[in-house]
Amino acid sequence: MKILLIDPPFYRFMGIENRYFPIGLGYLAARLRDQGHEVLIYSVDTSKSVHPPAYNRMHDYYKVYIQWVNDFSHPVWQEIRSFLEQFKPEAIGITAMTPKIASVLRTASWCKRYSPQARVIVGGPHATIRPDELLQWEDVDFVIRGEGEFSLGELIDACQKGNPRLLNALEGLSFRKNGGIFHNPPRSLEEDLDALPFPARELLVYPENFSSEDLAIIMTSRGCPFQCTFCYKEMFGKRVRFRSIDSVLGEIKEVMKRYKATQFAFKDDSFTVNKKRVAELCDRLLEEGIQIHWESTTRVDLIDEPMLQKMAVAGCNMIKVGVESGSESIHQLIKKGISLHQVRQAAQWFNRHGIFWVAFFMMGLPNETEEDIQETRKLMREIQPDYVSIGVYEPYPGTELFDLGTELGLLNPLMSPSQYFERPPDEYYLKAPPRRVNTMEPQKFERICEEMTREFDRYNKGIKRMLKMSLARRKMYSSDLRSFLKDLRRGLKWLRG
Repeated sequence: MKILLIDPPFYRFMGIENRYFPIGLGYLAARLRDQGHEVLIYSVDTSKSVHPPAYNRMHDYYKVYIQWVNDFSHPVWQEIRSFLEQFKPEAIGITAMTPKIASVLRTASWCKRYSPQARVIVGGPHATIRPDELLQWEDVDFVIRGEGEFSLGELIDACQKGNPRLLNALEGLSFRKNGGIFHNPPRSLEEDLDALPFPARELLVYPENFSSEDLAIIMTSRGCPFQCTFCYKEMFGKRVRFRSIDSVLGEIKEVMKRYKATQFAFKDDSFTVNKKRVAELCDRLLEEGIQIHWESTTRVDLIDEPMLQKMAVAGCNMIKVGVESGSESIHQLIKKGISLHQVRQAAQWFNRHGIFWVAFFMMGLPNETEEDIQETRKLMREIQPDYVSIGVYEPYPGTELFDLGTELGLLNPLMSPSQYFERPPDEYYLKAPPRRVNTMEPQKFERICEEMTREFDRYNKGIKRMLKMSLARRKMYSSDLRSFLKDLRRGLKWLRG
């Protein structure tokens, strides 16, 4: 069967860069190919644009997104139409993140219009927590909840056989039946991650839109054991499952050989949750002479100075951590389980060892006060990250904070499909936009947000910090001049913006 897997347009509508290879679709494509299907991955959200991402100001771009997602004359929609008419898929899978739902639904309709013979299947985080919302849209035929590598293959086989009774036995599947929506029991999480083939990067259409670094994204584990109330964990579960070090190194070597990659990104939820395993990976990289640089995302309570030293020697040149807030009361609210003392200690270690580090912050949580936000400002100035990102909290269903917002009367528990086309993503589920906190009037909150955003933007544009990032990536530049020129153009645009 001819199958097309789509990452729908989102950042591209806003004219900003979305870089990384959609690794989830890569895993699905590899499994389907091994079953004998003809598969392509169409990352519509990726283009050659070098306009830098502006995560601190996403709310400024969301209205542009809503405008273009509703306008089928946009060149992106015409590009999708042309590709559908050329490839003629028999099944189409679309990945669904909550902020992208308007685009997901429009993409489903566009697919039905220009590939009416194809079954449209939606999966991903939002599909897992809100399958009913998606199945209210008539152009969505099936929803797969949870990990989809095996469920999607079984669904494709059932569709090929043309026997609708087979659908009743497929774990993790939601679909319409007898005028209603039916949910099969969930599928158990895959225990042996080594049994999954490496993501099929070679099945990307328009591969020229991706640099070697964009393709060098790797997940060495799935799952997160922590209890953050703003985070949704139903997709991969709360128990961490690890790939073997041999499997991870095998994928690194394949990506190095095929794409000449030297800069990698480990995209685990908390890369250093198992310190012994991190040490083993670092040792193996050094023992086998695998000369790469890499970044990882982790928590300040999952690092120590000896481990940072080992990571740096093994090629780690960037670490991203969630600090979230400078307020103790907000840390109690979000249940992240870290202390401000641990934040300050980690900052000292990062700065001491010269590892470029990124700190993520947020504001606009239920019950957050102006004083709480000012504490965040003070902490950012104190710990001096190399780069800071601050965003306004966006409530996602399936999280504890979403339930709290509903109890406080700030959020509606449900949205109809039509509402996704009328509101910008940062206002999804809000009962009375733009009100999102119950401690101050919207106008005051918006003024504070603008002040914080301006300050964080000014901070990031410091020349010393930009030079440090360039130095951290210098070895990649020495072997990949195109990446250097792309980063240079991106940096100049960012400074001018």
